Amino acid sequence: MEVDIARELYELADRDGVDQDTKDMAESLADYETIRTERADRYSPDDVHPVDPEWQQLYDLATAEGGRVAKERKIVICGMARNIAGILPVTFRRLEQICQQFGDYGIVIVENDSEDETKAVLEAYRDADPDHVIVDCRDHGWQHLHGFEAERVQRYATLRNRYREIARDAWPDADVVLCVDLDCWGGWSVPGLLNGLAWLERKKAAGCMASLSLFQHQIFAEGPAWGHYDTWALRLHGWTSRIVAWKSLWLPPAGCEPIRVFSAFGAAALYRPEAFYRCAYESIDGDIEHSGLHRAMAKAGWEIYLNPAQRSLMLWLTEEQDAKGKHDDH
Repeated sequence: MEVDIARELYELADRDGVDQDTKDMAESLADYETIRTERADRYSPDDVHPVDPEWQQLYDLATAEGGRVAKERKIVICGMARNIAGILPVTFRRLEQICQQFGDYGIVIVENDSEDETKAVLEAYRDADPDHVIVDCRDHGWQHLHGFEAERVQRYATLRNRYREIARDAWPDADVVLCVDLDCWGGWSVPGLLNGLAWLERKKAAGCMASLSLFQHQIFAEGPAWGHYDTWALRLHGWTSRIVAWKSLWLPPAGCEPIRVFSAFGAAALYRPEAFYRCAYESIDGDIEHSGLHRAMAKAGWEIYLNPAQRSLMLWLTEEQDAKGKHDDH
């Protein structure tokens, strides 16, 4: 499997929290990476952050349990897309790997304002499996905002509520909903998601099992290191947004029991439908939309967890960056 690295570098330049030097670097690399590709299997989330030996037995038991449960369950997977045609074929294969674990499935993808082939790729994907795939493509004329703008986060809340409502109306009988970022270079740990399903079954008050998202950097180390990517959505000590360095270094051991948090996402979150369908995404005072959803869930009595066994791999250093000592920020 291969990722169109040029497109992904252009997207990196548009990501939240990316400093100007990294934007300039990503755009410069993308200019001459138009043809070159990056192997999508260069790293896997299971290899990058393996199960901790102390927790191996617990991990194995829960993962096997989740595998048995999945065969009797219907999963609905939701995601958003904009200008990610380069990685979508790889993403579709990974979604198939997840769906194969379940008794039945549905997929909802909402797209907006793409300027590449994203719309065409999504429509072909839907046409190949119309009974299970819903694609909602729209052009709003929205400028492609690049940072922490309140307007951008409000749009995200609108788009995520759209896929939430489509999923609710199309598959009200879903047993579990999985919301994912569709542009993860290394995808998601399938065994980790099965592990999360088991914990969602065990913890009856859990409305959400979020993931640990990973990225490779040279920010806090002399050589390449792995860090925690989705630090904006992560709330360990209250609802206040704190994008601080220690969060990027926080990698709890894979396989340990899920950690109760105020909010988290990590590019793949499992939701109990009775919580997800009844609560809505909201950007509160410009804050990330995941926090607004989880506030609503908490108010309704649901608990939010981050499961370290659920590992997502967002991105890594390119070969040129390895050689030059440059880094991808997040």
